[in-house]
This record gives sequence, structure tokens and C-alpha cells, in this order.
Amino acid sequence: MKYLLTIITIFLASVIFGYYLLNNPNFLPTTQIGEYNWINIFVLMIIIFLAIFSFLNILIFLVLKIFKKDMEEKERIVESFKFSFLISVGIFIVFILNFFHILDWMWGLSVLLVVLISIFVI
Repeated sequence: MKYLLTIITIFLASVIFGYYLLNNPNFLPTTQIGEYNWINIFVLMIIIFLAIFSFLNILIFLVLKIFKKDMEEKERIVESFKFSFLISVGIFIVFILNFFHILDWMWGLSVLLVVLISIFVI
């Protein structure tokens, strides 16, 4: 129960802090000169990663708790952490590739889906 409350707290804190920063007029991805403000970009990427990771971790943990009743709590935590980390890193990589205009969302998510299916099935 402590694990679930900790992950929910991380999720709520990252969403609230991200909402605050996105509504702050001083938190812009570019400077007045027009250059990238890398600190703001990295902060936003970390907050988005934490929000996605914790949301997926909660979701996978609850699905494992509902459907796999014979699984131990520690094993359930490790499995949910592993799966949510893999999916979060994949979504984060797609986000970064889209940010730098290397790969579109649709292509990135389709490649991510194929990679995740090959990792989990094979």
C-alpha cells in the first residue's frame, strides 16, 4: 500500500508542477533572442517522463493486482516497475525525436509498438 501511495504522490506532484510551469509566462522554451532555453526544456522533459512513468506504473500495478492474485507483492512491484519503465522510455524517445523533428508521432509510436511487442512476446 505504501508503494501505491508513493507512486500516486509522485504522479500528482509532477502533474501539478507541470501544470504550474506551463501556465507560468516566464517558462518558455526559447529565450528573448530566439535561442532554445535548454534548462526549461530539460525540466519539462523530466516532469513529463515522471508523469508518464508513474501513471503507467499505477495502471500496470493495479492490472497485475486484479488479474494475478497469486503473485507476491514484491514481484508485482518489480514487474510493474520494469514494464512501465520500458514503455515510458520508449514514449520519451518518441517525444524527443518528435521535438527535434526527426520522426513524426505516428511513425514513432508505430515503431515503438512493434519494438514493445517484439520485446514482450519474443
